Amino acid sequence: MDSLKAVMLRAMIGLALFATVTAGLIAVTEASTADRIRQAEEAARSRALLEVVPAELMDTPLLAGAFEINEASCLVLEPVTAFPFKGR
Repeated sequence: MDSLKAVMLRAMIGLALFATVTAGLIAVTEASTADRIRQAEEAARSRALLEVVPAELMDTPLLAGAFEINEASCLVLEPVTAFPFKGR
């Protein structure tokens, strides 16, 4: 019976160590790539907006003035990002 407890204890310690190392690696990876991910998302959003609004019609970058709309009076169920547009 003692050997069963010892085996279970070793398995528990091994699993805890594995979980700790894995969580640490995920945290380091997230911290080191967060800026690149944000930049890629902004670039993709800019490309998508340029498909709708031609660049020659814009005075300022569309993403520069983005704001959230989450007012119940606007009938939105979840926050929506809006982009100001001042055409020429």
